[in-house]
Amino acid sequence: PGTGKSTLARVVGGCAPGVPYALMSGADLAPMGREGPSELRRVLSWAARQRRGAILIIDEAEAALGTREHGDGNGPSWEGGGPSEAGGDGKNSFSRDVLNTLLSMTGTESTDLMILLTTTVPESLDPAVLDRMDVLVRLPLPDRSARMRILRSLLEKQFRFDDRAVAGTRDRAFRYYVPKIFHADTTIRIRVCPDFDVAGALERLSGDEHTGGCSGRELTKICRRVTSEAHGSTSGGGDGAVLTEILWDVVTTTMIRNLREKRALVAGSDVIDIS
Repeated sequence: PGTGKSTLARVVGGCAPGVPYALMSGADLAPMGREGPSELRRVLSWAARQRRGAILIIDEAEAALGTREHGDGNGPSWEGGGPSEAGGDGKNSFSRDVLNTLLSMTGTESTDLMILLTTTVPESLDPAVLDRMDVLVRLPLPDRSARMRILRSLLEKQFRFDDRAVAGTRDRAFRYYVPKIFHADTTIRIRVCPDFDVAGALERLSGDEHTGGCSGRELTKICRRVTSEAHGSTSGGGDGAVLTEILWDVVTTTMIRNLREKRALVAGSDVIDIS
């Protein structure tokens, strides 16, 4: 989770000029019950009518296209209130109907439709679905080099160097753009203490002892928290927000500890290592 599967799928979907694409989630089909198979059929029929072909992206595909070997109720299942027309045990009937709809409408090889599936558990997909996938792309967790690039990129998106903002001062400054969701038209400048080695801090944070095993989403959360805390700080005699080494260390240490706690909970560990 958090390695950019959905983002990559959307980028691929939008990279073919003139070719429309549709995005749906396997998890969205679940609450639709008996309407789930009909919705998938409607989208596939829409794709078949496109003169230049179409791309269909199914995110979280394991939620709707799980293997039929999970007929004991351990696999993806929807409460539907009874067996479907195709037969079944009621609980899993609609999920099987969605799977059968996809298989029946994609059984013939075609160049008019590209299907992209994203999943964190590919082994849970039905073998017939996997057989229809010509290319498998694995997105592993970022290594140290990749984490360094991600962290640097994320920080540069939040802080922009601005010479005009520091005219007559010795401080370095970055320009922080408030997200549009806040409807802010002004630009808030965050000063960076001149003795704070940002490059060195990023190098340490990207190390295996700190963020080893972190996904891109988790790294994004760390940088957003740093930005938020720096934005809310009033250090420096009330001249505005300041990003200091102390603030950086406190925020990143807290975020890393929280991530370790979450991992321990997921793993079912009795003792949580927060060192």
